[in-house]
Amino acid sequence: MVRRLLAAVAACLLAAGVGWAEPPHASYIFPAGGQRGTNVSVRVGGHFLHERANFEMLGAGATAPAEIRRTETIWFEGPLIKIPASQAAEDYPQDFAAEISLAADAKLGSRWWRCWNAQGVTPPLPFIVGEFPEVVEEEIDGAPLPVAVSLPVTINGRVFPREDVDVWTFEANAGQAIACSAMARDLGSPLVPKLAVYDPAGKLLGENTGGAWAEASLRFVAPQAGRYSIHIADVASGGLQNYVYRLTVSAGSNTRPEAAAGDLVEAEPNEAPATAKAANVPSVLGGRIQSAGDLDCWLLELKKDQPVTFESQLASPLAIVVTVKDASGKQLAQLDSTTSNAANPALSFTPPAAGTYLVEISERFARRGGPEFAYRLAVAPQAADFRLYAADSLAIDVGTEKALEVLVERSGGFKSPLTLHVDGLPQGVTCADVQVPPNSNKAALKFQCAKDTPVVSSLLKIVGRADVGGQTVERAALLGRPKDDFGRGEDVPTRLAVTLSTPFKFSGQFSQIYIPRGGVLKKRYTIDRGGFSGPLAARLADRQGRHLQGVTGGVVQIPAEATEFEYPLHLPPWMDLGRTSRTNLMLTGELKDAAGTAHKVCFTTKEQNEQLIALVTASALRLSLDRSAIAVQPNTELKIPVAIKRDGAVQSPITLELVAPRHMRDISAAAVTAPAGASSATLTIQLGQSPGPLNMPLVIRARGQRQGETITAEEPVELFRLP
Repeated sequence: MVRRLLAAVAACLLAAGVGWAEPPHASYIFPAGGQRGTNVSVRVGGHFLHERANFEMLGAGATAPAEIRRTETIWFEGPLIKIPASQAAEDYPQDFAAEISLAADAKLGSRWWRCWNAQGVTPPLPFIVGEFPEVVEEEIDGAPLPVAVSLPVTINGRVFPREDVDVWTFEANAGQAIACSAMARDLGSPLVPKLAVYDPAGKLLGENTGGAWAEASLRFVAPQAGRYSIHIADVASGGLQNYVYRLTVSAGSNTRPEAAAGDLVEAEPNEAPATAKAANVPSVLGGRIQSAGDLDCWLLELKKDQPVTFESQLASPLAIVVTVKDASGKQLAQLDSTTSNAANPALSFTPPAAGTYLVEISERFARRGGPEFAYRLAVAPQAADFRLYAADSLAIDVGTEKALEVLVERSGGFKSPLTLHVDGLPQGVTCADVQVPPNSNKAALKFQCAKDTPVVSSLLKIVGRADVGGQTVERAALLGRPKDDFGRGEDVPTRLAVTLSTPFKFSGQFSQIYIPRGGVLKKRYTIDRGGFSGPLAARLADRQGRHLQGVTGGVVQIPAEATEFEYPLHLPPWMDLGRTSRTNLMLTGELKDAAGTAHKVCFTTKEQNEQLIALVTASALRLSLDRSAIAVQPNTELKIPVAIKRDGAVQSPITLELVAPRHMRDISAAAVTAPAGASSATLTIQLGQSPGPLNMPLVIRARGQRQGETITAEEPVELFRLP
């Protein structure tokens, strides 16, 4: 399992070029995995990736395209978010399409992927190669619709939009053991899954939300034959595009972790030194914390000043605590796996004297324990050695310098100096070797990029060389992540990207204007081109300082040399009254590098002078219906009278249209236009053979003109079938 961390590794800027480039960022891949031996169509969600981006998947057995391209972004608005929650920052990643091929003999587990462009490299995220057959959620808006699956299965889904609940059903036999386990956090997902299992009669059998030490999981024995359901939602009722999960459901015996051949296995009772089992170094200690409060004791003969390592090597629900004590019972060292960032938590211990030491193994949380809470603890001599950790990427602007910090982890009494060296540098980028003094635990590699270097990217091999026990030893740097809270210690090479500084920016005057919901807000901006003369494009930024709450805007094309532009922003007709809407823009243009190749770069800002700020007032155009819920039958025609109310500023004809969710079928209506001054119109809805699924309201939308600008109004209508 990939563990979270807060690693103190960062790329340090020594001399930055002038510019306001927005680095790219990857938010999710969906589905987040696939069964080996299959091809998987995925959506990559990212920010500031523009229309296409370079793509990379590391590791054998997974083949991915070298480039991903923009596709239609799936978006569900979800429930209205009230103040103050709506004032929180929000991301709006755009979707990119790709297909990943997984070899039939691909090793199970994670592969790391990332993107890059002329503005930087995205942090890597995992893609999981699985063993079971897999299904991918067909995402729809509205109330959840149960989806049947066959066991065993790995389900790929998203909790999206907010308050979404996914419901999956499966058949089980009486007495059959069922295991359900969710993966979200270890995918980089913000989802905190809540699992709930219901029996065929709809009775709750169990629920689980996981915790700091493990993802959510449930095991149960089916009390009767029938169709069971498992619900998955976010514990805080959240949900967005990046709330991805993998839910594995399997049937069979209630398997428990077993010790490997050659392991020493505990024998109860062993809760005290008098009943502890003796072990030598090296050895592997195996056992279980059978019940809440259980304690396993082992005795080890150790030599003075000869360090040993205790490493937890078994994935299980156990939050292992390893405590080392001397003959008097004094605690000398302790490993608490809940505070470790490693996939296999380890403890280094140097005995202060020769003798017998007591090793206690327990569960971190007092109320936890059971047959599945197994451990496998390897005890081995610790030789003098070192490890290196570096950031996953380094972006360096043309003609600048940048530093990359490398952490040195010393073990087994290793105190010698070492030399850091970088292989794989592209032409135009240099980095001198760095000498790390004895006992020092970090150093900075200084990269220099020449002014005539084109945009290029390469994989770096950062190595440390040192004398260990009379021999020259070389160690390659492992992944150390400063921002995303997992992945430290993975074998992910640093990707260097030569980037372009964004020369242009825009500015505006502070303004806040009363705008009726459903109306249009316009604002003018001045462009500081910074020497750039080409065309530009303005659009909504991929990252916003506040939730947009349905605010939309198109792409405004700005001609070459132009120094001003105006941007129109459309407010939805259902927007929260009294809200102050704040929207951020981004400006995009193409630069040519030293090789003459064009690359897109962008500028965005969250400063309030550049925001489009609307004080939302009541709409100037409103609709009302006689009935908000109507019973319907297939193959019929439904006439809906619509009352139109408008302020004096809305004198235009009004066009009415039906907006049906994209997943609904056999429901349509031709648009109708009410003449100027008319106070009503009738919309006719045609229902086909199988209208639906009717799991959410349809929307009747009205469009008119107010002072030369479009004004809209909406009214929901719910259709339902009689039993």
